[in-house]
Amino acid sequence: VPTNPERQAVSAQQSQQLERGLAELSEHHRAAVLLTYRSGLNSTEVGEILGLSAQEVRSRLTYARRLLRQHLEVEGETHA
Repeated sequence: VPTNPERQAVSAQQSQQLERGLAELSEHHRAAVLLTYRSGLNSTEVGEILGLSAQEVRSRLTYARRLLRQHLEVEGETHA
């Protein structure tokens, strides 16, 4: 299946923007995001690793996603 070079470039740019956004998160928020989305763990499992309740993990994820969304919007505006 041939790939579209423009689509690949956009995807690579979005990945870089996301990585920059992750780097700007606090360690507490970044750990929750990475354990959930990169390691595929659920809130209870992440909580056990981080010493938090599942609800605290979900709260951190909600906050982190909001910050990442804002970061991506700003990045998109500066690179548009």
